[in-house]
Amino acid sequence: MKTNKKKVVFIIIFFVLMILPVISFNFQENVESEIDNRYLTNFPFGDDYKSEESDNPTTRQKINALNDYVSDRLGFRNNFIKIYDNASGKIFGKIVHPTYEQGKDGYIFFKFIQNYEYSDYIDKFVDMLKKIQDYCDSRQVPFLFVFEPEKESIYTDKIPAGINYNADWVQKFKSKLDENKINYIDNTDILKEKRNEGKQVFNVKYDAGHWNDLGAFYAVNNIANALSKDFPDIHKNSFDEFKISTEKKTSLPTSDFKINEDVPLFELKKEVTDKAEDYIDELEIDENYPSFVYTQNDNIKTTPKKLMMFQGSYMNGIGFKFMRNIANQYVGIHSYQNILNFDYYFNIFQPDCVVFEAAQYAFNDGYYDSKKMEKLEFNPALSSLDQEPITKEISQIQYDISKGDKISTIKVNPKDNSYKYGYVKINNTILDLKRQKKIGQRHLTKKKEKKSMKLFLSTITIIK
Repeated sequence: MKTNKKKVVFIIIFFVLMILPVISFNFQENVESEIDNRYLTNFPFGDDYKSEESDNPTTRQKINALNDYVSDRLGFRNNFIKIYDNASGKIFGKIVHPTYEQGKDGYIFFKFIQNYEYSDYIDKFVDMLKKIQDYCDSRQVPFLFVFEPEKESIYTDKIPAGINYNADWVQKFKSKLDENKINYIDNTDILKEKRNEGKQVFNVKYDAGHWNDLGAFYAVNNIANALSKDFPDIHKNSFDEFKISTEKKTSLPTSDFKINEDVPLFELKKEVTDKAEDYIDELEIDENYPSFVYTQNDNIKTTPKKLMMFQGSYMNGIGFKFMRNIANQYVGIHSYQNILNFDYYFNIFQPDCVVFEAAQYAFNDGYYDSKKMEKLEFNPALSSLDQEPITKEISQIQYDISKGDKISTIKVNPKDNSYKYGYVKINNTILDLKRQKKIGQRHLTKKKEKKSMKLFLSTITIIK
């Protein structure tokens, strides 16, 4: 009798453990997973689903994606992964984790999925770069694109056995950049060079997908070297400007896998003023990629005075501490999706130069939407237009101004929709009017001046 009761209790416990993950199923769309460092798969037949395989996934591809959807969304998934990962580390000394993969000689990498292939997505990306560079060039503002290598490109010999790593697409990409005369650098060479000199520019284990402080130090100075063509006196980081030490790491990010690694730590000795909090509440920025940095370093007196950088995780995580030491003012904007609103940020911050960096693994729709890249359109510089513009006094135009503490927005409503481009002149600065979806409406956003914007708003120029 007691045996039967034990069986019943066991069966009940078994079914409870089976059904709890189903009851706790996560149906919320666009969910970021802490343990995977990615967004979980959305419902394949929902409006928010995006396939990495195709812009227009077939029904079969969507059905196949259902497996990923169910696997990602089961309740207690993160807990089960951590328990299994921790047990595997203790018993076998091997990592079992959705984000990481163990390589040779103790090296840990991001999970290898498949080799990236060159596609028309890259062509669209280069076209976007060309539009942004042309926009900057026409306003006499230097532009630089920076390609950041993944860890596998620098430590290819440490990749797990059995993986055939191939990055041939990168050379094709660079050829396309050359063909379109994009001003760019590839930080792969400098990081390989430093590795060959015996420098550890990526950690062996910790933060497997990004460079460490030492790697970022060399890479940012390589960026400064490239910018010195336009700004010969640009400041470059030196070791004596930093307090250099090591920090012990005992586990991987988002994992309980135990490690014992001392990673380099650079701390700038002189104080830098953080201005980001003054702007972030009023700044339009993608809610999924909201990182924003704005610093003022009065120790730097050289040019460029204001550097604006669109940056990914390499800079948001570590590189920013070195970027803020090469210009008096450094504006860092999370590049993913926000770069597609480039002119908005340009008009607000009015930079002296623009840098856009992208990591080797960040070329897909999750980071830069291909459809939006194709539709990207900017105003040409007013000075470059052949036709004579129509200039109207502010009293002749219907407009609204919304004023914030740091950012003000003007919305202009012409009486008809026959205008092709629009500009506003504030003092001696000409700013773009950006076409909105609403017919006839244009708006610009400009960093608030000390006085009322209305007092500075002298003329509106419109092009038919």
